[in-house]
Amino acid sequence: MQHHKDLPPSSAPALLQCASYKSDSVSSPAAERGTIIHECLGAALEGLGMPHSLQGEDMEEMLWAFAYITAKRKVPGGVIVEELISVKDRDSKTEISFGHADAHELEK
Repeated sequence: MQHHKDLPPSSAPALLQCASYKSDSVSSPAAERGTIIHECLGAALEGLGMPHSLQGEDMEEMLWAFAYITAKRKVPGGVIVEELISVKDRDSKTEISFGHADAHELEK
């Protein structure tokens, strides 16, 4: 599965704007902040303890996302966090990339 670094699903919006888009794979303070908030959201959705201490706006954003996801659930119970998903080509057989769903509802 080496192709993820070349065609990550998260790059789709940029690729739709420019077919020649290539990520430089360099992290930024904003990306690092987002990763920390994302990890805390995942832990909260799974009912686990916080892996990081969030303050101020970071905590507000995480709580907003938690409330939004919780309100959208149709089935009481858990949420699957960071599940591996496969992106397939038009024949629906050949995997062209993969990624992880941030959160989705458990099946009935």
